[in-house]
Amino acid sequence: DDLRVQFPWMREVTTLMGLPSLDRAGFEADDILASLATQAAAKGWSTRIFSNDKDLAQVVSESILQCPPPRRDQPAQAMGPVEIEAKFGVRPELMVAWQALVGDSSDNIPGIPGVGPKRATTLLGKYGDLETLLERGPQEEKGKLAENLAAHADDARMALQLVTLVTDLDMGP
Repeated sequence: DDLRVQFPWMREVTTLMGLPSLDRAGFEADDILASLATQAAAKGWSTRIFSNDKDLAQVVSESILQCPPPRRDQPAQAMGPVEIEAKFGVRPELMVAWQALVGDSSDNIPGIPGVGPKRATTLLGKYGDLETLLERGPQEEKGKLAENLAAHADDARMALQLVTLVTDLDMGP
């Protein structure tokens, strides 16, 4: 709520500064960025998204690179599919499943208890996708992990919907 009341002021300031902006009612900035990047790639354009938000890693491809701000004394990096996999342990197309398992406190996504980044990577490597993991994992895994996969399967499915970015917004005038 504290942030919401600031939006009109932010819009006024950016307008006064002459900065262009895009917005669509009911959608987050990530959805707009994902839509713009995906639609540009479909037209053969190369795109760079300057953000360290891991939500955007799901749209990274050979023609869509994610460029997080460099840390002090480190060079800037453009992350393609290989770099995303090296950083998170999964390909960009599995990032939504990985996030549904791990959770994301900044987006109020709880994840599955007992599943951190390394275990999520291992499980997705073993099962291939979230749905297969949620169907087979409770029977094939052991102990508390099996219990948590069974007990929190619907939560993970909901999380998957919440972390999946919209890539087909109409960005016309």
